[in-house]
Amino acid sequence: MTKEQVAEMAALEEEHRIVKEKMEEQDGVVLEIERLEKEIENEEEMKRREFERMMKLKAKWMKEDSKEGQIESDSDSARSFDEKDSGEKMSGDKDQDDEKKNGDGGSSSQM
Repeated sequence: MTKEQVAEMAALEEEHRIVKEKMEEQDGVVLEIERLEKEIENEEEMKRREFERMMKLKAKWMKEDSKEGQIESDSDSARSFDEKDSGEKMSGDKDQDDEKKNGDGGSSSQM
């Protein structure tokens, strides 16, 4: 082999070494990208699950709030009914008072 051929062969070997290093770097980059994509996928799945969990909690709380609202509404209705009932008793008592005063068996407006 001539000196030129030896030099050319050395240059080709150096070029081959450089190409091989760059390919290894690229493989490393590809592996890192795949790892990061998997990590992102896992994080998105965790976020999705957390979102679903939060939506279930929200629905549960809203259901509980509506039950509490219904209980309060029922309580208000019961109070309203009691007030109405006691109002009727008062007017009934008034009729009895009129009866006692007038002795006519009813309200004073009857003649």
